[in-house]
Amino acid sequence: MTMQCKPIDLFDKQICVDCNLPCHFGSGRFVNRYSVYNDDVEGWRCGDCAAEVDAMLEEMNSDA
Repeated sequence: MTMQCKPIDLFDKQICVDCNLPCHFGSGRFVNRYSVYNDDVEGWRCGDCAAEVDAMLEEMNSDA
């Protein structure tokens, strides 16, 4: 018997999966939010955190 863990669904809470700040309509983070689906959590990533992730990926790729 294998156990499968389902990721935590944060879509209804409308908080960023990285910084836990609200990204609902009227929060200032609604327009630039992106959906996230990974092994641990599913939900929204705000634009600020998405920019940080993009910068880290660019830095990692430029070092290679």
